[in-house]
Amino acid sequence: MSSIRTTIPQPEVVVYCMAKVAIDMLTKCLAKELGLHGVRVNAINPGFIDDTNILRNSSRKFTDEDQKKFANKYANLAHLKRAGKLSDVVSLLLFLASDEASYITGSINNVDGGYHLYP
Repeated sequence: MSSIRTTIPQPEVVVYCMAKVAIDMLTKCLAKELGLHGVRVNAINPGFIDDTNILRNSSRKFTDEDQKKFANKYANLAHLKRAGKLSDVVSLLLFLASDEASYITGSINNVDGGYHLYP
């Protein structure tokens, strides 16, 4: 799991952004190395997923009201005009793990409602 923050920087969480960029490169390097052995490696880069506790569990301790405000702000910036749902990420994860994705490796997959296209 990576993050949309690999393509859209956020100065308040610079270390988080850098760590996620490293995951994207690790995904590509491992795909290249392990592909020779039939192992596929892909990354999922979610945007804001509303039905998780990522904000509540952060060091800033967001409240439920903060979560709602953030979800609305994100929805307005995403081109599909909604925050993501956990099922959006799980659906992609299950697909990438299935035989239907047997020819996909080294891919970085945004699940962000088009947020990475902002503005």
